[in-house]
Amino acid sequence: MTITYDFDYALRSILFWEGGLVDDEHDPGGKTKWGLSHRFLKKIGINDVESITNHQMRIIYFNYFFLPSGCDKLPHYLSLAVFDSSVNQGGGRAIKILQKTLGVKVDGIIGPQTITASKTIRSQVALRDYMARRAIHYSSLLNFIRYRLGWFRRLFDIHHRCVLLIKNPLQQ
Repeated sequence: MTITYDFDYALRSILFWEGGLVDDEHDPGGKTKWGLSHRFLKKIGINDVESITNHQMRIIYFNYFFLPSGCDKLPHYLSLAVFDSSVNQGGGRAIKILQKTLGVKVDGIIGPQTITASKTIRSQVALRDYMARRAIHYSSLLNFIRYRLGWFRRLFDIHHRCVLLIKNPLQQ
């Protein structure tokens, strides 16, 4: 596993919103630690949410969210936006929202067309449209009323961080 500076920055941004141990009875994923839900962890063979270490959390986020969403191949600002969406809205949805934004075939697979389009589209337009599509998805969820303020605060914060990345790309 080769952790990139992109990933470190993105993970710090996400962990700002994904607290420590949380047991929200209204969360369909069940108990979470650092945003990793009991439901998800069971799928990858981890039954005890509370036992997850910081090192395990980093590996899980890298291998199950960052890489599968193609974040290592995207411009920095889109890498952060797609990673956050993958964590909070699901990897397949994050990629499909990206593909709709870029105007390429929507198949949920990060391939050459998606990667090329992500590097040629005007960054401000791509970011605006990507975040707007994320907001639309949030508003369609049954638990939108309960979580809307937190979700939109997160969305606006990630948008702000992405704008900063457009102005000052990460240096490795």
